[in-house]
Amino acid sequence: MEIDAAIPGSVLVRGNDGISWIFRNLFENAVEHAESDASRIEVDVETTPETATVTVADNGPGISADTRATLFERKSQHHGLGLYLSRILANRYGGRIELVETGPDGSVFAVTLQRATPEGESGDGAAGREETGTERDTVRNTDTDSGTTIR
Repeated sequence: MEIDAAIPGSVLVRGNDGISWIFRNLFENAVEHAESDASRIEVDVETTPETATVTVADNGPGISADTRATLFERKSQHHGLGLYLSRILANRYGGRIELVETGPDGSVFAVTLQRATPEGESGDGAAGREETGTERDTVRNTDTDSGTTIR
């Protein structure tokens, strides 16, 4: 399996453990549906002053039109809940998740989240806090001798 990650340093976003759950679900789906002989997953992060958008792409068979129509809806108790819950969590943090494109060469999902202001930096501070006082997650790229680690 090949993983290509383009992450510009650290990007602080609003949220707590639910943010990690969203990305774990997207990565697990990408691995599950990637082409078995030459699996490839691409991760990219684009930022604006207000948001960070993380895209996850695989080289799987794509998603059928029938499935696309209900992709983010609740399916059953144990199967098909991942994208539904990811949508609920992304919305909870003021963001969104969407299927950007799909076809015979794979699918691309995007998660857009509000950026947070790091502690000690100027700003109103509201971007880094939720009404419930939850923590913030960090999406970052750490280069190591063995490759790229996404945290």
